[in-house]
Amino acid sequence: MKVSSIFLGSCVLLAGCQSTEVIEQDAVHSKLVERNQMGLNAFAVKVPSEHKFAINRNTQQFDIDGVTSPVTAVALPNSAGALDITVTSVIGKTAFAPYVAIIREDGTVVDGYQFDQFTYQKPRFHLGNRLTLNFVFMPLAMDSELTLVVYTKPEMIGNSVSVIHPARLDAEARGNHLPEVKDIDIPFALQGEIVIEIDTARHQLDIGSADKRPHSVTEQSAAFYRQAIRDAVKDNELQKAVSMLEEAESLGISNAREVFNQAINDNSSNN
Repeated sequence: MKVSSIFLGSCVLLAGCQSTEVIEQDAVHSKLVERNQMGLNAFAVKVPSEHKFAINRNTQQFDIDGVTSPVTAVALPNSAGALDITVTSVIGKTAFAPYVAIIREDGTVVDGYQFDQFTYQKPRFHLGNRLTLNFVFMPLAMDSELTLVVYTKPEMIGNSVSVIHPARLDAEARGNHLPEVKDIDIPFALQGEIVIEIDTARHQLDIGSADKRPHSVTEQSAAFYRQAIRDAVKDNELQKAVSMLEEAESLGISNAREVFNQAINDNSSNN
C-alpha cells in the first residue's frame, strides 16, 4: 500500500507515538473512487500510537458497504497480538458520522461497527465533544494485510447529533443548579476529523477471568472465527484450527470449542 500524507509527529521512547499534526489522505490514483482497498492510501500505524486524520473535499473516496464515502484508512499491524482500538469522531461545527470496517486483502470484511455503537462523550479537559468507539480486535496470523476504514453513509447527511449546551456543562462542573437550556444539534457532514488510537490488549485477554474478556466482539467477527475453525479442520490444518480456537476463546466468542469439536467429528466421519 502506498502512503502519501502530511505527518509531522513526535515519538517518545516507551510512550509510543502521537501525531501533532493532522494527516490528510488524498487519493493515490487519479480515479475519483477506489473500489479495491489495496489501492487505498492507508497510513501504517504502530503500537502504541495515536493519529489524527482530516476528512475533507480532497479525501480519498471508497466503495464500501454498498455506498461511496470519503474514508480514513490505516494499515493495522498483524504481529502485535490483540489490538485495543479507539476510533473518535471530533464534533465541531459539523461532525462526521462514523462507521468502521476492518478488511482483509481479499476484500473480506472481518469486523465492522455501526454508527449507533459509537458513544457521545462530553467535553473534558483538552477534549471537546466527540463520538467514540472502543473495541478489541485479534488479527489472525494468516492476515498479511488488514485495513481499518472509517467511513459514513449518505443517509446520515441531513441528520444531527445532540451535544451538551455549554451553560449546562459549566453548571455541572461547578456543581450548580442546571439551567433549563436545550442541547445543541450539530449536523453531520462529509467533512470532519477522525482520531485513531492503537494499543496492545493482552491485559484484557485473561482467559481465566470471564469478567476481563472484551464484550465488543461483533457477531460478524465471531462468525468469521467459527467458519475459519471449520475450514482449517476440513483442510486438515489442525495446528491452525487450534490457534484460531485459542484466539476465539480469548476474545470470549461463545461456542468456539463446540464448533471445533463438531468440525473434528464431522471430518472424522467423512474420512
